[in-house]
Amino acid sequence: MELEPEVINAIRQITDRFIRLGEFTPVHEIKSKLGAKRRALEGLAHDRIIQDFGENYAPSLRGVTEFEDDDTQKMCLGYTEIVLKALKRLYGQEGQKDYTREQVTDTVARMMEIPAESEAIRIGMFFATEFSDYSGTWVGIAAPQGVYSIRVMEGILDFDTIRPAWQNELLKRNAAASRGTLAGETAERRGDPADLNSRKEDWDKRPSAAAKSSEKVREAARNRTDVFVVHGHDRGMKETVARFLAKLGLNPIILHEQPDHGRTVIEKFEEHARVSFAIAVFSGDDLGISKEEISRIPSGMTLQQSMHPRARQNVVFEFGYFVGRIGRGNVVAIIESGVETMSDYAGVLYIPFDAEGAWRLKLVKELKAAGLDVDANAAL
Repeated sequence: MELEPEVINAIRQITDRFIRLGEFTPVHEIKSKLGAKRRALEGLAHDRIIQDFGENYAPSLRGVTEFEDDDTQKMCLGYTEIVLKALKRLYGQEGQKDYTREQVTDTVARMMEIPAESEAIRIGMFFATEFSDYSGTWVGIAAPQGVYSIRVMEGILDFDTIRPAWQNELLKRNAAASRGTLAGETAERRGDPADLNSRKEDWDKRPSAAAKSSEKVREAARNRTDVFVVHGHDRGMKETVARFLAKLGLNPIILHEQPDHGRTVIEKFEEHARVSFAIAVFSGDDLGISKEEISRIPSGMTLQQSMHPRARQNVVFEFGYFVGRIGRGNVVAIIESGVETMSDYAGVLYIPFDAEGAWRLKLVKELKAAGLDVDANAAL
């Protein structure tokens, strides 16, 4: 589909706002930005590239798969697949009925044996409503916008994996469009935009727990095998950690091993930092001491003897970068014995790098908690 860059950017803004903030985009806001090109929005809504909910626009899975980058596509499709698998299991247990976000969250947690990410459920449930064979009517919520409950149909039993399912949905839409029935089917399942707006009062009566999910979505870089390894000058620690990650079936990303392609160091770093998990190896490569400590050096002790082992500045910088980018729950620091830690980052997990290798089991636990598929037996 040939669209002007400003219109494509509008589609991406609608998607990005929903993914990052859990918000729909006001119609007047997008139309004001597009000006005379705003008339393209009507066609986008008709073709289900965006969804028109009256006063707001929402993203659609078609818009994601046709106009977003590969990482965003993988994330949205992956989250939708997780939710659909959970709905399939729920149908097998209780049959055709309405299932709430909390029920889906609990089912995903049991399936994956780790706590379910709230943003994964929010995004996955929203896009799951687009599969006409699997879902019926649904009830929306606000703050963040999304789906509170969804009716699961018998067709969910046909679901296996996301991409074939999505292709089948597109084929069904094309066939319906040729018969002129798509608009009717859509209105029957979801109600027209005016009806959705009229249900706002009902949405506000939903259980309060549904409104508490306001976590910020992590960056849309969701290759679940890539793990960035931040390191200093201790080659042994770096290689030990990297080899262990590879043993777990993960792909350790070490910056200096990646091609430059004429980029600056920071450009190269930003490109390869698009991961969902990072490990910082804090080895005692530098020595440091505060001015205040210098004034208290005991008699007979030299300045060098009073200094503390510290990690390289690039390690500290990159560590903080990842905490801000993907969240502290997805960053761990493996610390060499005696190396200073940072008191301001007490909420981040520090794993002691011990000779016995207990750090391996602790790391596996954190990787699993972050949603990475690893085999704990490989740590033994």
